[in-house]
Amino acid sequence: MRKLALIVLALAAFAAASTSSSASVTTSPCPPGSHLFRCPTRTFCCPNGAFCICAPGT
Repeated sequence: MRKLALIVLALAAFAAASTSSSASVTTSPCPPGSHLFRCPTRTFCCPNGAFCICAPGT
């Protein structure tokens, strides 16, 4: 019974976290289908599903 309660709490926390993160996506300066990617020296829009990296010197 205790494990079931822990699972329910974990699922509730996950649902709350996913709701808050989707709210931040709507305020992104990037066009639909992309997300803001932050590097130490700059930020840029990265297409969803793409492999974006922070290259040295950028």
